[in-house]
Amino acid sequence: MEEDFEENKKEWRLEENEKMRRRLRGGKRRRTERKKKRIAEEQRGMTVGFWNIAGLKGKNEGFWKVVEKWDIITLLETWVEEKEWSKVKKIMPERYVWKCQPATREKKRGRTRGGIITGVRKGLEVEGKIEREEEGVVERIVRTKEGEGKIISVYVNNDIDKK
Repeated sequence: MEEDFEENKKEWRLEENEKMRRRLRGGKRRRTERKKKRIAEEQRGMTVGFWNIAGLKGKNEGFWKVVEKWDIITLLETWVEEKEWSKVKKIMPERYVWKCQPATREKKRGRTRGGIITGVRKGLEVEGKIEREEEGVVERIVRTKEGEGKIISVYVNNDIDKK
């Protein structure tokens, strides 16, 4: 009986060693996959998104995960007023430099109109450059591998003749 126990111990050790080898190979595979993913991200270039979100209030965690896929994102029709911006900015992903063109109201009551929020991933925005901002138009200067470029976001509602 003791011989059976010793034989089983040997088998258990062999099984444990085999499990350990598989784990190590799996870890190596995961590192290789992460490295491939990082290289692919570096080679893909810059991603830019423009999204009419019809109001920023009530957006959930899934919304912000999608937003973070882009290097530069413009959120249109945010309906965020100037007095709300300081609160809203605190919930925005920190890996971006955010700028807001507040929404406006035609009358004291009623819904706000427009509103543009742009986010540029930190490290891409060129500081100290002049940006153009007028109602419905926001210009940001960004740095790419090839040099500097402009991202111009335009929101035109029914008042296109005024713009």
